[in-house]
Amino acid sequence: MEQATKFCFKCGAKIPRDAAFCPKCGTSQIQEQVPVQKQETNEPYQNVQQPQPQPNVQQFAINAPIPPTNMGGLNRDLKPERILAYKKAMGFPANIDNVLYIQNNYTKKMLLLGVLAVLSNKMMLASFEDQGILFCGYDLNTHFNGVNTFIPNNEIEEIHLITGVIQNKLKITTTHERLNFLAPRFLAFASYQKQNMHRLMSEFH
Repeated sequence: MEQATKFCFKCGAKIPRDAAFCPKCGTSQIQEQVPVQKQETNEPYQNVQQPQPQPNVQQFAINAPIPPTNMGGLNRDLKPERILAYKKAMGFPANIDNVLYIQNNYTKKMLLLGVLAVLSNKMMLASFEDQGILFCGYDLNTHFNGVNTFIPNNEIEEIHLITGVIQNKLKITTTHERLNFLAPRFLAFASYQKQNMHRLMSEFH
């Protein structure tokens, strides 16, 4: 079988195809690149999706101790300074413009677990955070009772604030259940309620 040949690119001498140097003039030769052939397979093509990176969700300490205080009396923990101190203790931004005092209208006593545990509170604070909704329970004296719940955004499907005859209605649909609350339009001892209600009504109409 005749050996494959090529020509020296400098002197033109006929040399073996795989020669690295020209035997006549000694010039180094350019090596040809042999194309790599892909092996064919009879297996069907599979469109394998790479896992999407998960958002870095901040972990909040919703069971953080209630900040101590020397204040007493009814409605103590509706005061802005108490709300801000408690939110800060749980790791949330100390904002007052995203909170509402709400009441649930569930009258049946039942064993409630997970998100539904918030319904064991007759009165509570709802704080609409960037990452979800924080619920802080109140006792009959409107003092924090430590029964808190946080619903992350990826579990919230709909939020609606609806104008009612006496009180507005807050309806939240999650991936697990529907939550219905009553929200007073204003509170005589909490000026932020009316201001926040107006703003949140335009956001969750």
